Amino acid sequence: MKKTLFLSDLDGTLLQPDERLSDFTRETLIRLIENGMLFSYATARSYSTARHCTEGLTAEIPLIVHNGTFIIDNRTGKILHKNTFQPEQAAKIFSLLSQNGVAPIVYSILDEKERFSYNRLQIPDETRAFILTRKGDGRERMLLSDETILDGEVYYFACIDREERLFPVWKELCAQYRSILNCVYQKDIYSGHQWLEIMPASASKAHAA
Repeated sequence: MKKTLFLSDLDGTLLQPDERLSDFTRETLIRLIENGMLFSYATARSYSTARHCTEGLTAEIPLIVHNGTFIIDNRTGKILHKNTFQPEQAAKIFSLLSQNGVAPIVYSILDEKERFSYNRLQIPDETRAFILTRKGDGRERMLLSDETILDGEVYYFACIDREERLFPVWKELCAQYRSILNCVYQKDIYSGHQWLEIMPASASKAHAA
């Protein structure tokens, strides 16, 4: 018999305003999974923050995280498939952002671990507020210059800033580098801050699904 795969977003869909599953949602999904439903989620969150938000829920099939940049085994945390930038691609993107006064959070695989790097002297208050919500998860790499910010395998840029600064950059990125990247430009549903997320062209929730 054919079976249906159910994929859900997390923020604004499965999660409550407190960024957690309700008891009803968790218990219902667990029961349905135990009865044979194929369920997973596709989220812009990282594996570590997604797992924290969905604590108690075990999806037996892989998870889609970072907007489709990674597919991860939910049981082991192993990356099953990844999309990363070539070093020269990451350098072009970072250069354009810097020229427009945008200081991103740069996500990369460094020493076989997921890390996010940022220049503490450059980031705006909107980015600083987000970083404070990620304290203690072991991925943070605070820098005092841009010299090593692109180290490792870069797979994601997160820019959190004022809309008037990010909108022109989004348009320019799409015009110049459409062949190498995929952009998500939207407001965060919790803080209301404007986000510009940049990933390889091959990465999307649809492709990952």
